[in-house]
Order: sequence, then structure tokens, then C-alpha cells
Amino acid sequence: MKTRSLGSTGIQVSEIGFGTWGIGGDARGTLSYGPADDDESMAALAEARALGCTLFDTSNLYGWGHAEELLGRAFSGCRREVVLATTAGYATPDAQQDFSPDALRRSLEGSLARLHTTYVDLLQLHNPAPESIDGHDEIFAALDAMRRDGTIRAVGISAKSPDDALLFVTRYDPDCVQVNFNLGDLRAWRNGLFEACAARGISVIARSPLAAGFLTGHLGASDAFLPSDHRGRFTEETRTRWTEAVRLLRPVFDDAPDATPAQNAIRFVLSFDAVAAVIPGMMRVTDVREDLGTQAFPRLRPEQLRAVDAMYEQLFAGTV
Repeated sequence: MKTRSLGSTGIQVSEIGFGTWGIGGDARGTLSYGPADDDESMAALAEARALGCTLFDTSNLYGWGHAEELLGRAFSGCRREVVLATTAGYATPDAQQDFSPDALRRSLEGSLARLHTTYVDLLQLHNPAPESIDGHDEIFAALDAMRRDGTIRAVGISAKSPDDALLFVTRYDPDCVQVNFNLGDLRAWRNGLFEACAARGISVIARSPLAAGFLTGHLGASDAFLPSDHRGRFTEETRTRWTEAVRLLRPVFDDAPDATPAQNAIRFVLSFDAVAAVIPGMMRVTDVREDLGTQAFPRLRPEQLRAVDAMYEQLFAGTV
């Protein structure tokens, strides 16, 4: 597995990581992709590690700690062989936020217990509104104290939008920002975020590279979803655009005829130097093998990137 540097931290991460929102399931009434099978999740985590994945991105919110518990079970015996990234900021299962220093410390303590570890490699503020952290120097002082005492190694911000991420990298000095980026959402490329991060030595972790699965070619615009599956919240118009993108982009990826739509979506994201890692959500061993198998295919050429941009302008510009 190829690795990339996480900012200037010295931490090396596999360029394809494991997003764990899905394996948290709908435990404790939370929202993700519906129910998850723990045995299947544990098998997927083991397969990912066996294939060279080292970055596992999670949150106290995923299954209200359940995803972290699974990671603790999977990796407590090989802790230093993996990079664990989690978040803080959500204080209740129904997504009430609290970024006060005391709340961040309590959140980290809970994560450490569930992960069966004494430190996390990356702690990220989870979807803060700019006004919730702007001017609150005590938040970053608390994070610096956690770094000094060894309970975290690096600090990041998981931004709600690419525009928020751009604001954060210009105002603060995180080691990385996490943001949505995929074939159907080019905002992080278009708004100058990648250039701003490169200028400051800040890495990007790209989430949702498969647009909740709609860029895999396996989901349809009119598919029905369980109430605990967040995909049911997307409009049919949005789903139609995503599924149409898969069809329209097929000729663009003619350099890799054996690649699946999911692999093409992932290698698109990896074609940008500012991206340290992409974290597709994986729930099954088959997901792991397909997504990590993207390593076999090259980055996109400049003319392919231009074709993606043209397709985006046609289908998505002004709608995301």
C-alpha cells in the first residue's frame, strides 16, 4: 500500500484509508447506512489491515461509540501498526455539539477507552460552525495541551463544507482538514482549498469519495432505504445526477478498462497532491478488496481531469 505524509506531523498514512461510519450501524439510534453486522465488520477491518491499510477514520458519533469499540477490538494487539483518527465535538447521539475544552477532554477520554489505547494519532473537531470556534483560543489551547501530554499526536478539523475548510486553514493551523470530495462534488478543488493547504503544509483527508455509494454503479436513483440509512435523505434529483455521472464518465476512464466505477472514483481523488488520504466507507470484505484494489490503477491524466470538470459543470454546478 502506498503511503503519504499527514501534513508536517511525520505521520505516514496509507493513501486509501477505512471510513468507519458504516460499521457503527444504527447502534443506539444513530444514523448511518442502516444496520451493520459486527462479525462482518470485524472481518472487513482484518482484511483491510492485511492488505496494507493503516489509516482508520472514526468518530465518537458513529454508532455513538460503537465503531470505536470495534476498532479497539480489532487493533488493540497491534496498536502501533495503525493510525487511528477520531473526532470530538458531538456531545449527544442526536448530534448536539459542544466544543468547550472540558467537553473535548471528556470526548477524548471516552474514545481512548473504547479504542483500547492511550493515544489517538489524529483528533479532529467534528463539523464545527465557524462561529463556534472563532475567537475561542481556549479550544486550541486545550488541543495543544493534549498533544503535549501525548494523548493525541496531531490536530485536524473535519469541516462541514469545503468553504468552511478553506476558512479554517486560513485562520488556524491544523495539521489536516477533512472534507467531502468526489466526482460529484468538486468544490474543494474549485474553491482554492487544495492550493491553500499546499501553501501551508496542511493535508486534506477526502471523505465520501463514492457519494454514499451512488458513484459505485450499484445504486439507483429510486432505490428505497431504511429510516436509519441517511441515503434516504437525498433527493431523487441528486441521486439521478450521481448515477448519470457514472454513465457519462465511463469513456473518460478508458485507460483502465478493468477498473470498476468505485475504483475510478477513488483514483480520481488520489490524483491530487494535496490529498493525503481518501477514506471510502467500507462495511464488507468485498468492499475492502475492491476499494484497496484501486492501487493497481494510475492517477488521472490532466485531460481526464478536464473532462471530469466539464461533466461536473454540466450536471452539478450550482446544485451541490
